[in-house]
Amino acid sequence: TLRANEKYHYHLELAGFLPYDETVTITEAETTRLTPRFAIAPAKLSITTEPAGAQVQVNGRTLDGVTPKTWDNLAAATGVTIVITKAGHTAVTKTIDLKAGALLELTESLKAIDKFGFVKIVIAGSMGVEAMHNGRPLGRTAKIECRGPCALKLPVGRQTITLVNAGKRKQVPVEIIENTTTTVNVTFE
Repeated sequence: TLRANEKYHYHLELAGFLPYDETVTITEAETTRLTPRFAIAPAKLSITTEPAGAQVQVNGRTLDGVTPKTWDNLAAATGVTIVITKAGHTAVTKTIDLKAGALLELTESLKAIDKFGFVKIVIAGSMGVEAMHNGRPLGRTAKIECRGPCALKLPVGRQTITLVNAGKRKQVPVEIIENTTTTVNVTFE
């Protein structure tokens, strides 16, 4: 039983909406009507990436901060496009639903963009050789015939090229530097 001329606090919760709190005073011989006004609760988005430090866009708007991070106060919506980017890595694009009052947690592994350099193989004499990398012929055809200088595209880092001529194999180590051509002189005996 409620008593007149006293204050009462009421608290209401409804999924997808912010809690509603109000204090009212009951007046004697009057009907007190409660008229709560629920506000839609914001959505939350938490993103963790490997590696950390990625930027996040939601429907084209860049969010403040970088991963790992939780963003509060996002508008609830369905079919939201998010794009996760980090320099030197392939962007990740996803379509998600941001639900009112709910936290959506995502974990993404970002793939490093492959980096390449070039090696120029100079063969002493005019003999042709077959060039291979990791057991696979280099180039678009089954073989690359290097007669004189031969430039080949390879991933950055320490690589080994196998050269074959008339049954003779030669392993040639080379350090590939991004967007740079390294020259290697080879002699078959």
